[in-house]
Amino acid sequence: MSHTVVALTTLTDEAVRADYERWLREVDAPTAAGMPGVLGFRVLRLEGPVLDGVGVPAHHYLELIEVADLDGFRTAMAGLPESFHASFRSFIGGMDVAHAAPVVGPTTGGAA
Repeated sequence: MSHTVVALTTLTDEAVRADYERWLREVDAPTAAGMPGVLGFRVLRLEGPVLDGVGVPAHHYLELIEVADLDGFRTAMAGLPESFHASFRSFIGGMDVAHAAPVVGPTTGGAA
């Protein structure tokens, strides 16, 4: 059974957005793809509310990391070079990370 790690991140400043997204594509995604036990990796930019009465999201990005083993993922993250972590920290002003448990499975929908 796989596990989903969810990371919500906030940039230090909007001025770093382009550099951060380049770093995501050129460094973060290839690093995740090469980590043992990482089954999937996706980053989404949170662009704003969709429904009336709902505020702007507190974070700028949502990362979804599918892993085979949580302890293995923690070990792999700890084993990354300090330069990787330092680069990441240079962009990020805040972050929340959690293990997410499924409640409702994927659905498809939409009546024609």
